[in-house]
Parts: sequence; C-alpha cells; structure tokens
Amino acid sequence: MNPIVYAIPVFFALMALEWVVAHARGQRVYRLGDTISSVGLGAISQVSGLYTRVLYFGVYALAYQSLAL
Repeated sequence: MNPIVYAIPVFFALMALEWVVAHARGQRVYRLGDTISSVGLGAISQVSGLYTRVLYFGVYALAYQSLAL
C-alpha cells in the first residue's frame, strides 16, 4: 500500500498539534487560504495519481486484447 495513505492522518494530527501550540503561545501560524490551498493541492495530487494508474491499466488491457498472441 502507498505510504502516503498512512502519512495523511499523521500529517493532519501534527498540523493540529502545531496550531494548538501556536494558539497557546499567541502566535499566528496558519493562514486559512494557504492551508486550504495546500490541502487541496495534496488531494488533487493523490486523485491524479489514481487516474493515472487507471489510465495505465486501460492502455495495458487494450494492448493485451489487441496484440496478444
């Protein structure tokens, strides 16, 4: 399995911990727009990887049916 799948919950937990510590210290660490942008791009990256794998499988299946002896 992809290690990114295991890393995502850890990533969000560490983001939350960082926000809590910064909030307790009175610091402003995250800007909402930047956070939404980064999380959105990460999600798009993972989804595009899925589409790429599906496309590769489709091309392989088509080539197998057309070119197999």
